[in-house]
Amino acid sequence: MLDQEDPPPFSSFFGEVDDGGDYESAGDVRARDAESPRVQLDTIDETDLRAVTRRIGDELPHLAAPPPAAAAPGDAPAPGDAPAAAAVAELQYRAGLIGRHMGSLALCRGRRGDTLHEAGAVAATLSLLAGLNRDVLLLHGAWADDAVRLPTIPVIVSDDGGKHSPSCESNNEMMIWLATVALASACIGGIRDMACGNASNRAAISEYRTEIIHISNDERTAVTGPQILASYVKRYHNLHWEDILGLEGGSGRDGRGKRELRLFTDVCGAIRNASHSTPTTCAILHSASVTKMFLWRILQGSKDDSPENVPTLPDASRPWREASFRIAGSLINISERCSECAKLCGSDLDLIRLLVEAWGGAAAGPKGKTKQTTASTPMLHLGLAAILHAADAISPLDESLRSILDKEDARKDFARKKEAERQKRLAQGLK
Repeated sequence: MLDQEDPPPFSSFFGEVDDGGDYESAGDVRARDAESPRVQLDTIDETDLRAVTRRIGDELPHLAAPPPAAAAPGDAPAPGDAPAAAAVAELQYRAGLIGRHMGSLALCRGRRGDTLHEAGAVAATLSLLAGLNRDVLLLHGAWADDAVRLPTIPVIVSDDGGKHSPSCESNNEMMIWLATVALASACIGGIRDMACGNASNRAAISEYRTEIIHISNDERTAVTGPQILASYVKRYHNLHWEDILGLEGGSGRDGRGKRELRLFTDVCGAIRNASHSTPTTCAILHSASVTKMFLWRILQGSKDDSPENVPTLPDASRPWREASFRIAGSLINISERCSECAKLCGSDLDLIRLLVEAWGGAAAGPKGKTKQTTASTPMLHLGLAAILHAADAISPLDESLRSILDKEDARKDFARKKEAERQKRLAQGLK
């Protein structure tokens, strides 16, 4: 149920409430940069928002030569390791720009959100996200240049059956990896917040188009904003939650596994917000198999140790709890505007019960022992209603799920009667 710790308020699951973000303050960025090798960096006038968005969307830095091996693990690049040091400084600077100008919901909603839209912030951020994850957008291995991009996630199955991610070859490479993942997470967080409560920014995500050029043969691949977001879901597909957390590199809070899980969590929030009342985005996400990948992941991460063996969303002890709730919100949002997604979700009763739990209803068992009451359930989300109706068309709903639709019908009937009474009083000249 939603009275446990951690998840954001009910309405934020569906794109309208700030759910915070793991952005670094400008002071944090400066303090961390002070510990890095000194690199001459061209800064910009941050009072010019268009200049900020141009810098964010600039082509990613290139490494003129392979990063040299560090003397020992944990050492920072020496001042002579210019390609790696310059790349890390540039990545950190752009993450700082995003944090200062899109790093909170207060900077992305209302008039400020419209200003970001006019300055091209959505296009710039999506362009950067496409560049960072182009290996996935172009199918792994299709890219052959020296521009910085997100590290791939190859998984090796060891002799003992365990899965292990290979370590990076050098300390310089690790620093670039971690800085790149942090920048991608900041970008995704910016998209998430700009899409929250601002229809113009959601439309900009839906309408965004760009081309990625294959360096080897000059072929071009056209991609859309929703497809770029989808590539960040595909990046982790078939990796279990524990596998993501187990990715090697860094340590503690800055460990690669924790950063990658944070990035995926932010992606789930961005898709949840971007899909809110935006049919084109919902259709593209579904055609890109995001709904299938989300369905697999939320079921894989659910718990089935309840008294009736009914799957429930993970509790606060699971690091992927927040991502699971955001996945549920995404599936409900997409189902509202995409009938194919509603049919897919409606074909799995275990999934439906997880979505009901995320929406705020009781996770009732198949025998309906847990009764829904008017006080215990919020107004039925249109996406969840579409899923329940799709499920009912496949096979009649059991008592617990049918009661949700019946209660909503009763709520609508009551509202219609109240409106009819109000209109009647108005016609009689009464207040």
